[in-house]
Order: sequence, then structure tokens, then C-alpha cells
Amino acid sequence: MEPLECFDDEEIIESMGRDYFCKLGGKPVFLTDPIEMCCKECGRKMQYVGVLTGSDFENIELLNGVDFYFGDMFLYFYYCDACDVVGVDSQPL
Repeated sequence: MEPLECFDDEEIIESMGRDYFCKLGGKPVFLTDPIEMCCKECGRKMQYVGVLTGSDFENIELLNGVDFYFGDMFLYFYYCDACDVVGVDSQPL
């Protein structure tokens, strides 16, 4: 893991699959539609945690040679700290 001091969304998207396969914290990148995820337990708005790409990887060493392809999409992870519930939503690239 490496901290990103300053970045723009275009650079993040272009680097996904080449330099890294996920981004934790901050704000979501490349949302085609806003995500307002609410906890299924308490109904509160969930906090964004990170994004994982399923894009075909150019740098196979990122995953130690493991095949990790689930389509051209991003998975967005959210968390409810009151209920310890994780939610996931996907959007296409």
C-alpha cells in the first residue's frame, strides 16, 4: 500500500490494473451514477471504504500471477460502523 498525496480521477483510472488494483479511503473515483448505500440493518447511510477494479490487468505481478478478472467494472465497498455491515455496489468502466 502506498498513500496518494495528490491525484486526479483520470490518472487513477488509467493506472488501475497497471500500478494497482484498488484504492482505499478518500472519495470514490469514476462513478457513472452516484451511490447512496444504506445499511440493511439500521437504514443509516453507509461510509465509503474503497474501490476494487476487475479490469484485465496489464501488470500480472500485482497479483503474484493469480487470475483475477471479473469483468470491466469497479466494485465499490461501503461500511456501517454501527452494525458492522459491509455493502458492495458495482458500476461498469
